Amino acid sequence: MSVVSPAGLRASSRLAGSHDVGKIGIPLDSRIIFVCDAFHAMTSDRPYRARLTDEAAVQELRDHAGTQFDPAVVAAFLAAWPLHDTALQGAHTTARAAR
Repeated sequence: MSVVSPAGLRASSRLAGSHDVGKIGIPLDSRIIFVCDAFHAMTSDRPYRARLTDEAAVQELRDHAGTQFDPAVVAAFLAAWPLHDTALQGAHTTARAAR
């Protein structure tokens, strides 16, 4: 039998809704994983729908902060987002220069 981190067990728990266990009952690492996983899912193509733009996914996170997502985690994710965007731009520039 494999060991599963408590963060993984609770990563799909929402602050409010069908899996409501309350903010106190959901570990911080689970709340972080949930926001990151949701963003990744929204910005990835799925067999049943096309990917959302990054901007649309960010708006979904904002719209559901406080109900589906921990508002503090969403705020931290969005504060780090420009860093991610800058890193991607640098990677694309480096890849173009290598051609």
